[in-house]
Amino acid sequence: MKNSLNIHLPNLFGRAINSKVSLSSLTDYKIELSKPVLTKRLFFLNFFNENHIVRLPCGNFSMNKSEVELKVSPVSMAVGLEKAPDNPRKYARVNYESKGVNLGIKQDISPNPFTKFELAVKPTLDLFKGLKLETRFGLGSIFGNPPQYDKFYLGKNVKGYKDKFISPTDYNVKNGGLSYLEVTTKLLFSMNKLNLYAFNSFGYNSRQRNLTKTLNEIQKEIYNKDNSAFGHSIGLGVSVPVNKETGSLLDATLSFPLTNNSNIEKYQFDLNFDF
Repeated sequence: MKNSLNIHLPNLFGRAINSKVSLSSLTDYKIELSKPVLTKRLFFLNFFNENHIVRLPCGNFSMNKSEVELKVSPVSMAVGLEKAPDNPRKYARVNYESKGVNLGIKQDISPNPFTKFELAVKPTLDLFKGLKLETRFGLGSIFGNPPQYDKFYLGKNVKGYKDKFISPTDYNVKNGGLSYLEVTTKLLFSMNKLNLYAFNSFGYNSRQRNLTKTLNEIQKEIYNKDNSAFGHSIGLGVSVPVNKETGSLLDATLSFPLTNNSNIEKYQFDLNFDF
């Protein structure tokens, strides 16, 4: 949670239960409990309860979410309950996260269920000494009829655009998509502790559930700069390691969005501290 007070309580009650409380207001909070369990393998039993506002271009949703998770790296499995106003929904999810691969599947088990699938792959290619090509491929698809807040809203991974503002539009309202494709390529040059890079980011968010139809749609719309479901930017960046042990970075980028999507400027400068 951004702009919040974070309180960590390790080894709570002397039972190896680690807790974390994030509080940004009396109605916007997150409580997390985690207990390691050692058998033949180390796994973690986690629980959290979160109350927050889901802010989307089409409106805001008050959300309370509780989840119990079993995590055995690199796999985590969970069951949970999401409660938006007058719409409680139960779900199960499975995530696989390893170096360069992140796979997530969410199965809604409420009336009118849906299945949500997302995959991100991050290959790296060393070209010459100090020069490498980093790529991120991301895709997702939803089968069924999800609530508004569970649809796809892009922007976070396409630099120069506000998060959640790359979306299909109905009657000038961005209502989210049912499948998407994102590709970012980064040419990175390392010099001592300084990393210089140029990037090209692309994202398309579609009403189609079928990814094949989404690809066909992209071929037709790729030159339509007025399509709100399409984001494309190029730019330059620099990153400097701050703490080698934690991998923290100071990252600055200058982005130039290439479409006429709303909520963008001709260029955007971002400065991020990742500690």
